[in-house]
Amino acid sequence: MEIIIKCDCGNEITIPAPAGKYTQFRDYLETKQFHFGKTLIKNGGLKEFKVECDKCKRQITLGVD
Repeated sequence: MEIIIKCDCGNEITIPAPAGKYTQFRDYLETKQFHFGKTLIKNGGLKEFKVECDKCKRQITLGVD
């Protein structure tokens, strides 16, 4: 599998995510001028997190509940 993130400004990253393996998402984001932002945790579980483009400062919040 691969996780592809493309920003409107042209910044993009393809993160390899081999099936059954652990992928350090935050480390890959930082290699291409993205960063993992705020998280929302409720009742001990992750509910949402933000990914921000360091080039243009646009961000997206991803819900995972």
